[in-house]
Amino acid sequence: MPASATRLKAIQASEGSVKCVLPATFQPGVFAVQVAAGRSLGQVRLINRPELWFVQPTILRPGLAVHQLPPGSEIQLVGKGLTVAGDSAPRPRIALRARSGGRVVEIRPSRAEPYSIVAQLPDDLPAGTYELFAHPGKGGPPAWSDPIAVEVREPRKWPSTIFNVRDFGARGNDVDDDTAAIRKTLEAAASKGGGIVYFPWGTYRLT
Repeated sequence: MPASATRLKAIQASEGSVKCVLPATFQPGVFAVQVAAGRSLGQVRLINRPELWFVQPTILRPGLAVHQLPPGSEIQLVGKGLTVAGDSAPRPRIALRARSGGRVVEIRPSRAEPYSIVAQLPDDLPAGTYELFAHPGKGGPPAWSDPIAVEVREPRKWPSTIFNVRDFGARGNDVDDDTAAIRKTLEAAASKGGGIVYFPWGTYRLT
């Protein structure tokens, strides 16, 4: 235990836990804790260290699975302990470390709260596998979270051909039965590999 550590008196202790009161002078942040039992010192543990659960684009894109991110996209990290409380609290930090070559890219968050951080990936971020870390902005190097593996890759492109249901006989007049026309539109889109099935303004009856 370093000489600069603050020693706290245990007010309730058992085999699996110990209770004490933190000094009012402590500021929010990440703390190293070590329990002493006689002359024996326990393992050093970090309190309030960030924990990442998952990350995803704020706008879901086709062809991407969990932890797959398009370059240039806005992403959301979800976890706990991602920020430090207080009006003057420092901004959290996000870092990506490439598994190939070890290049580190730090990303500035745009929004942050204890359970969520939103940030923008660089447009020129190379495709590949990365380790993603979060830091609450206080606590030094030990306050970086354990990493989660993410893959930067381009999403599939949505088919852009437009199939207008009116071109296939739909009326949208709230009188005629448009079921057959809409089915034809869907079949046409499927035969062309997909697309946008477009319903102009109207009320379409289906049976």
